Amino acid sequence: MGLWFKEIFTSTQKSILLNDTLVPTGTTGKEFSIIFYECSSKLCVCIVCNKGTYTRELIGEIKEGCCYFLDFVSGAQSANSMQLCITLYNTKGIIASDTILVPSEENGYTLIAKFGCKNLVNGISQSFFEVLKSKSSSLTGFDEIEKTVYNNGFLYNDTSCICKVIKNCDSLYAVGYWYFVCSSSFTPPYINGILWYYSNGSLCETCFPEEGQNTYILS
Repeated sequence: MGLWFKEIFTSTQKSILLNDTLVPTGTTGKEFSIIFYECSSKLCVCIVCNKGTYTRELIGEIKEGCCYFLDFVSGAQSANSMQLCITLYNTKGIIASDTILVPSEENGYTLIAKFGCKNLVNGISQSFFEVLKSKSSSLTGFDEIEKTVYNNGFLYNDTSCICKVIKNCDSLYAVGYWYFVCSSSFTPPYINGILWYYSNGSLCETCFPEEGQNTYILS
């Protein structure tokens, strides 16, 4: 999963950027949350589960008014079983990276994604997630989408680019995308996400709605 964000102002209070809660769809696996938050010009990650909370700080300063691209990947399909690999970029390149343990693999989960916080410390322009078809699938599609969204920058609408990648990539099962930038002064009451996925060999496209303020649920 990845997202572009800008720190609007620096706060000494914990300000959540993204809260991903993963709920197992079967009898195996553990429910846990991956929470990215900003505090005192640092981006931190917190893993929360029923066995405790583990926090690891990313090395690298977040500066007010600057844009950043956060990318993180986990799950057995991406060869990172039980690990979360995190990379933070600014507009010039990588500024921080880290790998931490997670309580369970991320395959076979319902994702509840909640963006941002009420104090408006950060502004998120767009986000995406990717799902591979199988453990043996190539990571080419994964890498291509991450590279495309990063290279096109903070404000670029990557809808058509992502659609083109998944159309020409046989390793991706699904890609979800959110574009939060409004082109007019009128802010819509809600913003849908776009989901591309393969069903019976055919590429399908649909929208998934907001299920609460800045919150989306995907099974």
